[in-house]
Amino acid sequence: MRTTIRTSLSALLLAVLFLSAAGRADPLPQDLRTETLLVLLFDKAPTSLRGAKKHNELVEALNEKTMKELEIYPYPSATMLRSKYEKKEDVPAHTYVLDGSVMKMFNDGEVVATSSSVYVGDVVVADVRSGKIHVVFESKSRTYHMFMKYALREIPKRMEKGN
Repeated sequence: MRTTIRTSLSALLLAVLFLSAAGRADPLPQDLRTETLLVLLFDKAPTSLRGAKKHNELVEALNEKTMKELEIYPYPSATMLRSKYEKKEDVPAHTYVLDGSVMKMFNDGEVVATSSSVYVGDVVVADVRSGKIHVVFESKSRTYHMFMKYALREIPKRMEKGN
């Protein structure tokens, strides 16, 4: 129980820190229509971790759902595993990265035992040229697959509105 509370507090602190650096009011860059958005897929957890089997099943489902969302995403995109991106292995040409504090926590070893786990976090588009962060949405409580789903649906909506 204390570990769960500590983890939740850590997640909240990460989200607050991430948002303070993110510049909430910035509109999304209009060249997202033409520049490639790199979507990072989740890695599986080492099988030695407690709960890894369920976590890895969830990862497969999350990545499949992300790929389905990308089928309807209207702008240029590419995908790769976060671990390969962080190691700079065969990174496709891109200008932007879709990322978020919860997605990173999940990939960095936060083992999830059920698909109904709820976290608070934010999803951003990071410009790899300038380092500027554009918030897609912030502090939404949702399950992991919904972060990617809503982000990939929210970006075109905001692009149409010009923000």
